[in-house]
Amino acid sequence: MQGAWASAAILVAAVLPVTGPGPAAGGGAEPPRWRLDPGALAEYDLVPVTVDAKTGERKRGKGRPFGVFGHRVLEGRAPRPLHADLDDLGPAFALTLPPEAAGGREAVVLPVPGNLGPVEVSGKWTAAARPDGKVACAADLVLRHRGPPKSDAFDRVLVDGTLAVSSVFDPARGIVESAAFDLRARTVPDEGAVKDRKVAEVRRAGELAFVRIASAAGPEFQPAVDGAIAKGVEWLRKQPKDGKYPEYGGYPGGVDGLAALALFACDPERKAGDAALAAAMSVEPAKTYQAAVTMMAIEMKRTPPGEAELLRAGKIAKPVRNLDAFERMWMEKGAKFLLDTAAGPGKWNYPSKQHGGRFVPPPPDLSNSQYAVLGLLAAHRCGVPVEEGAWLGILRAFLQAQQRDGPPAAGWFPSYRDLREAAAGGTSVRSERLRARGWPYRTGEAASGTMTCAGIASVALARDVLREVAPRRVAPDLAAEADRAILDGFAWLAARWTVEQAPHEDGKAREWLHYFLYALERAGILADVARVDGRDWYGEGALHLLLTQEAEGWWTEEAGSAPRKVADTCFALLFLKRAVTPVATR
Repeated sequence: MQGAWASAAILVAAVLPVTGPGPAAGGGAEPPRWRLDPGALAEYDLVPVTVDAKTGERKRGKGRPFGVFGHRVLEGRAPRPLHADLDDLGPAFALTLPPEAAGGREAVVLPVPGNLGPVEVSGKWTAAARPDGKVACAADLVLRHRGPPKSDAFDRVLVDGTLAVSSVFDPARGIVESAAFDLRARTVPDEGAVKDRKVAEVRRAGELAFVRIASAAGPEFQPAVDGAIAKGVEWLRKQPKDGKYPEYGGYPGGVDGLAALALFACDPERKAGDAALAAAMSVEPAKTYQAAVTMMAIEMKRTPPGEAELLRAGKIAKPVRNLDAFERMWMEKGAKFLLDTAAGPGKWNYPSKQHGGRFVPPPPDLSNSQYAVLGLLAAHRCGVPVEEGAWLGILRAFLQAQQRDGPPAAGWFPSYRDLREAAAGGTSVRSERLRARGWPYRTGEAASGTMTCAGIASVALARDVLREVAPRRVAPDLAAEADRAILDGFAWLAARWTVEQAPHEDGKAREWLHYFLYALERAGILADVARVDGRDWYGEGALHLLLTQEAEGWWTEEAGSAPRKVADTCFALLFLKRAVTPVATR
């Protein structure tokens, strides 16, 4: 898929002392420096090149987009690769500018490049001014493994390799206008001594050409988003066979419900998802995800267009949903199923039935739990009673699931009204004395970006529903704990900020990017946070989705799976549409 080249783990760089003659580009000239606004995206056409091992003949393939966000540029010289696998090393280093002095040497340690373990990239850089005022940059780099030969943290070991890169930098625009790379490496299975393993030869080569700088602040942004939504909806509507979407095994109706949710969200008339919803409602509630997304689709069908804006403007006090008899019956069944299958107050797992022998249910997880909470929110908005105690249990369970402590942090997490007031000359408040605390999938595991967004959203909506239905149940200390948990969660996200992969505490890349982005959208809207310490979560996420949408209209990280293509496309559409309705606004 298009986004594979743009997968990106935090690059930990140790720049060694620079040696060599004179400053970069010769003659005392200033060294080249990227000039790219933090939220802007420099787009490139990345053309893979295959090289015949015998003849050396080079064959150019079909181009695909590659993007560099401004906040990934370190000290004006390096697009920071978030996950430097072998496919990403070439493009990232080809767009990296030399150290301060021409002929300088450096070493960069990449802790988790793909599944290869720590790798050191070192070598010599050169830079020379051209007659046209541009700067020619080049480097010959060496790759070496810098970790133990065997570890559970990676699957293969990079033995050694070389990476040759070259680029042309345009000082007038502050961007690399073209670049090329050629990577050769040897890897072996992570099973012990290198000499006893079969060596795999790896070759990656490519060329990059600058296309444009995209920004969420530009006049072309919203028309591009609208066009991407329209193209995605068109593709999505063509996917059912015999009236049903491709499904995951054991989850009948789940993909139908998710497709209905996305189609209704993108259709002002709330009719595009009718067939998908009918297919979803033909299945009884049986799984947490399946029941929840169907309930969310029912609610979305009955959500008036523009309601979120009316709520933010204070023109309406609360959402109103008018369900027909069958929809209400299914919603009531769904709410009962979710409440009956809870693994504890505010906790859900994969519900299963015992079929002989001893059955040990899986422990609760935040992914199932967040969807149960969203399903219950849909029921609440549609007038199906959910006891106050259930919301209190949800709030306490998600507060308890958050990491107990984290590193000190501070940040700016304004609401949309705060942004408007700041733009009008008001003061902007920075939250101090925070702790960057995330949420894990299950207790005892490392925190992840997706589950941190799930925790933020669930705490925010449970707090706000309780304030609506039982304000006395939200004691001042509980409200303060919820407010702090939300800000600490956003501080965790800010410390690992990316919209190009699902971030994780261990630094490894995670799949299900589109699932993460949809979780980020819910966290931002339900907690009413417009910026994550200055990062425009919606603008940057949308720019990345615009960059990586396939020509047919879909998004995915797993093109070989029909249900995954549908699911990822639905998540992307829900993000772009900002489909979630806030419970309350600041």
